[in-house]
Amino acid sequence: MEHITSRSQDLNELLSSLPACCRCRLNRRRCDTQLPSCQNCSKAGAECVFFDHVLQRNQPRSYVATLISRLKEKRGELAARTGQDCSDQGPLSHSPSPDSGRIPSRFGFQTSRYIGNLSCLSHPLSVVNDTTTETATTLAPPALHVEEKLSSDINEDVHGYLMMTYMNNIHSIYPCIDESLPFLSAGWRINRDLNSLDARELFTLELVHSIASQYILQNISTDHQRRSYRVLADECHARALTLFDKAATDISIPTLQAVMLAALHSLFSPQQGNCGQLIGLAVRIAIELSVSDKQNSRSDEAKMLQLYRVTYCIENQVATALDRPALLPERVIRHLSQDIDTRHIQDTLCDLYRIQSRFRSTPDEKAAVSLSQELSSHIEYIEGNTIDHGKANVLATAYETRLLLSPNDDEAAVRLLEIYGQPDYVRTFLSPQCAYRAGVVVSTTASKGCRSAIQAYGRCLVFLEQCSRTWPSASALKQSLESLQ
Repeated sequence: MEHITSRSQDLNELLSSLPACCRCRLNRRRCDTQLPSCQNCSKAGAECVFFDHVLQRNQPRSYVATLISRLKEKRGELAARTGQDCSDQGPLSHSPSPDSGRIPSRFGFQTSRYIGNLSCLSHPLSVVNDTTTETATTLAPPALHVEEKLSSDINEDVHGYLMMTYMNNIHSIYPCIDESLPFLSAGWRINRDLNSLDARELFTLELVHSIASQYILQNISTDHQRRSYRVLADECHARALTLFDKAATDISIPTLQAVMLAALHSLFSPQQGNCGQLIGLAVRIAIELSVSDKQNSRSDEAKMLQLYRVTYCIENQVATALDRPALLPERVIRHLSQDIDTRHIQDTLCDLYRIQSRFRSTPDEKAAVSLSQELSSHIEYIEGNTIDHGKANVLATAYETRLLLSPNDDEAAVRLLEIYGQPDYVRTFLSPQCAYRAGVVVSTTASKGCRSAIQAYGRCLVFLEQCSRTWPSASALKQSLESLQ
């Protein structure tokens, strides 16, 4: 019975990932996951269809509803048969394992990411938390010298290391905060000046500490250090949540900064925050601010443009990975520098995500050719120039865009997996999904004996194994990729 309940939870998680229907995407309306039709299509009396990227054609949601109905029938038959078997065996018989009554299904309903017999995760995935099969990792811990038992009371050494980690690795890619604030410097005396911060500043400090700790967890292999930083990340996030209402009180730049910082945290720890809701709230605030930004000073305009860019980037990053519509219009990222040699890293990221957004809106061959030419110039510039911080993530975004335009480009897949393996690449919970798609592409070439594809396939498995330590769902992707060979 517990196993059937867990399957129901897996099914609910699967249905929550249904893509938005074509009608809601066209009208830029928020779409739900109701079956056999979303609420908007039901009110309009229109057929609710979505685009299946695997089959490359539109599918009605009623088709999904029939699959779910048949699945429930099979589960009922399985539950009845399992109960009968247990009663026949008697009280002294050994009870069967949860997996013994599992019926193989070519549709892979149990833990598949997509629905359909031709989907990339069409085979059932058996995800078992077996500690005896864990492999030892070789990642070296960061050079952080703190007390052996890390407490929630952060001392100045820990604060300094967390701030350097955040500013050097995360802020350059996601500039959600004002780095000129004194309490965000590595040399700030946290033990002496902590009580001088107001609620909004304390919220920012706690979330920055939590995000930096989440990032450090990606590069730690020892269990003791992982537990210490996990506790630190969770405690900082819990303290920040108690201050969220005070940090986001009105339609203002500081409120947008607070909401975007919370959305950024959800990219590292999706279980602790609803990423979609936080991004949606940030988009609404950004649109409100863009309407009334004529009365702001020049310094405020610069801050707002920076926040518009990072909001646009994060929203489209999630929209591309989860096949969701993006709501923030392109006009809010206006005034981008036209000189490609003098542009900021955020300008390039905005251009890359704009290419993704336009292709999602018009996914035809003509649009792909035009956007691919523009993308090639960006890749050539990024590959040939030195970027102090964040180059790996910018390159990864470029090749993720290339795979979006050309899903079977094995050279782009090989290069993307190579970038994922770089130590300065900042992973989010979306990274395993992109890596899996690239791994599926290279697995076909690897089966033909191509050396570079074989190496890329191995990198993908290692990357997914590393991600599974932070996001356990990545182990399902790893097992699915292994089953392709």
